[in-house]
Amino acid sequence: MDIHEPATRIQAAPPFAASGTVSHASLASYVLGGIGDNVICTMIVTFLMLYYTDYVGIPAATVGTIFLLTRIWDTLSDLVWGWIFDNTHTRLGRFRPWLLYSGIVCALAMVATFSIPQMSMGATIAWAGITYFLLSTSYTAFDVPYWSLATVITRNPESRNRVVVATRIGGTCGSWLASVVTLPLLALLANNWSQLAVIYAVFFLVCALVNFSGVRELPTPPSEGSAIHSWRVYPELLRHNRPLVLLMGFWFLLNFVLASRSGFCLYYFKYLVKSDAAMTSYLGVSTLAAMAGAALTPLLVNRVERRVTGSLACALAGLLCVLTFFITSVPVWFAVALSSLPHLLFGMLGVLLGTLLPDVAAWHEYHHHRQAGGMIFSLNLFQLKFSGAIGGAAAGFVLGFIGYVPNEAQSGFTLSGISAAFTLIPGLILLVCPLILWRYPLTFAGNRRIADALRLRDNQEVSS
Repeated sequence: MDIHEPATRIQAAPPFAASGTVSHASLASYVLGGIGDNVICTMIVTFLMLYYTDYVGIPAATVGTIFLLTRIWDTLSDLVWGWIFDNTHTRLGRFRPWLLYSGIVCALAMVATFSIPQMSMGATIAWAGITYFLLSTSYTAFDVPYWSLATVITRNPESRNRVVVATRIGGTCGSWLASVVTLPLLALLANNWSQLAVIYAVFFLVCALVNFSGVRELPTPPSEGSAIHSWRVYPELLRHNRPLVLLMGFWFLLNFVLASRSGFCLYYFKYLVKSDAAMTSYLGVSTLAAMAGAALTPLLVNRVERRVTGSLACALAGLLCVLTFFITSVPVWFAVALSSLPHLLFGMLGVLLGTLLPDVAAWHEYHHHRQAGGMIFSLNLFQLKFSGAIGGAAAGFVLGFIGYVPNEAQSGFTLSGISAAFTLIPGLILLVCPLILWRYPLTFAGNRRIADALRLRDNQEVSS
């Protein structure tokens, strides 16, 4: 059957695929899992280095080495985990068992990572390296199946969009919660990181267990049975899944922009705005702006074609960044507000792009007669981590090129370079990005036809 065949001509599918909307209870369980997931992520990304350097006393260069080696493994392991998940066949489904088992291991690793006892520096470094490796690995084993679950809980594309939007918003709330609560809670605990880790680990584990028990996967299509997915699926995805390639290309550039802006924001506010307080304000206001953008997304996600909404949001964010480069000598509050405004659109784009991945997985299943949601999500996670690493490294290279000298008055060329790297260059990249997203081929009507075709195929296989 051609996916371009009018939907009215497609035979109605029986209820085998449970293609209707996801219940409120299941959605709440799924969202809660995302909140716990992002609490752990925020502790790793935002607070782990501070714990290692300022509380345990590990030299910063050594911490950097631990982070580098572990993150190289973490990036490469995404592809391994995706292959494992798509080759998992149990009565509980493909992804749900991993939410249970990896959730338990991740909670234990979280406590061990933030509970380094007093011992020799060599033993301390070994403890830090081993526990961080376990935490990073177990977190990936939870994170990838968590997001992949969206591909197998409903065939209905509109319902799937609502699920992804809700979980993305929940994840943003989890990150905000950990960012705001951690330091005050740590002060109440007399700087006892181990007790803090226990609290967060228990919270995460409760979220993971509720998610595991409250969400059900659709039955695996009978044609797949216990089929083994080959490693060749990865190059096949890149060669033959045009929607995925376009989406990953757009997301790569967007994440590169976010990573590079994050690397330069400190220098921008310190040397151009000349206010350390403005830096703190920018971090808080930009986070709230991203949350607001994520919250606004449900108003648009099922009403306007997402390639249109995403292209316009990206272009507007680019214009705001370019405009910031040319507006100088403004009050501090105005600089903070103008620099934070693009994050309203970044928050919207993050949720919007998240709704496209399950559609890409459904497109692949329709054309290739097998599910590959885990491998698709892990491949996208790989490129996100890679683009983030490239963006962060680019910030260091650019600082060296423009002659940056730490804690000294900077030359005019250096100041112009910092300003351009934070505003103009990201803005120009963002203005190019819509040229990629505009070519994304999957529409609301096309997704509905694919969903109907997959439901019909499932039921034909069952009846035969």
